Amino acid sequence: FLASRSSLPALTALQGGGADFFGLNFAVSGSLDGNVEVALIGQRGTGLLAPQRLMAIASLRTSDRHKMTASIGYGQTVLGSPLAGDRGGAARLPGQRVATSTLDQVSVASTGEWQAMPHLLLVYGLDYSSFVGSAARQQDSLLPRFAMQYSPAANLSLNAAVTPGRLRSRPAIEEFRTEEIRTNLELASAEVAFNRTPLLDRSLRYEAGIERIFGGGRSAVEASAFYDLISGHGVGVMALPLAVSPAMEAAFQQIAHQVTAMNGAARGGRLLLRHNLGHRLTATLGYSAGSGIQIRSGGIDNLRPGQIFRNELFQVATGRLDFDLSDRTGTRVSTVIRLSPSTVVFAIDPYAGRMSVYDPNINIYITQELPSFGLPVQWQAIVDLRNLLNQTTAVDDGTIQLLATRTSRTIRGGLAFRW
Repeated sequence: FLASRSSLPALTALQGGGADFFGLNFAVSGSLDGNVEVALIGQRGTGLLAPQRLMAIASLRTSDRHKMTASIGYGQTVLGSPLAGDRGGAARLPGQRVATSTLDQVSVASTGEWQAMPHLLLVYGLDYSSFVGSAARQQDSLLPRFAMQYSPAANLSLNAAVTPGRLRSRPAIEEFRTEEIRTNLELASAEVAFNRTPLLDRSLRYEAGIERIFGGGRSAVEASAFYDLISGHGVGVMALPLAVSPAMEAAFQQIAHQVTAMNGAARGGRLLLRHNLGHRLTATLGYSAGSGIQIRSGGIDNLRPGQIFRNELFQVATGRLDFDLSDRTGTRVSTVIRLSPSTVVFAIDPYAGRMSVYDPNINIYITQELPSFGLPVQWQAIVDLRNLLNQTTAVDDGTIQLLATRTSRTIRGGLAFRW
């Protein structure tokens, strides 16, 4: 894949031109003994934002009603931190550059799926993650995972779940899927907050909801409520002067840029309506509202990292259209439109992945099957456009603008093949 991000010149300079990146995603899977399936998944790229990780997954079906899945992963992210003397809380001095280093992370997860009763499915597990290396100072995290789905009828289901929030980060739409294993690939490396030492994202989501299917599967309505505990979620922010003058280059050198930790809580609800408009067209409408976290607007020049965010009411409206022409031209197109305030920052996707993406304004995802030329492979061309109109999550106080650095337009393209 090849990805290009639209960013301000100042941000590009701070990142050493790292807004663009390219890389390779790969996965190899196989079955052992019929009941065991294993997979090795990797992402490797060049560029500061390119995901770097390697993960091994094993799935064991112990019976028709019970399945266990375990994974172990290793990843790297580029940790941008100021030169010695800055502990992550103050703006950098004019002309001061960002020093970068790599941060290693090890993660282990175990999940079980148990069909306890004909109408009751239970999912349980643990997620462990740890930073390794001298800079990390043995930071680690252990988070629970639990979900329950009760289906008293074929067209009605009740569900409740507790899941780690970091799993709701910005995934790539393409995923790796086999008969027993399913996992998403990462769109870009994670942002890690730094306050003397790197901070792990220990966010959790609690949610409960109901889903009803109508018209023999043609339509579905889902209503859910969620409560998010946000701890250590990294958000890259940048402050820059609004004034434009011949001395703008010098002003850019005074930019305060850091990844700060978002802490707090968000609560709200969502309503989703899905309807098949025909054999090839599916529409989904979503609305979410509640109390969430936004960027604070007043007195930006005096804000400390812990004061950047505040809780405010939010509402988000989203629409999605899926066109499936795979039986004719081999083309699939998915378009997601999100309307939301420019100041809201979601640590966890309010739609829990139901809308595929939650980037601002217009997002388009296209796959096109390509000829195999007689070879035993399946080829696809992929185009992924995020935040097409380049809406910025930002506020200003008339003098200084404060913005989130990861919400800019992203254009990804690549080739995928399976054999």
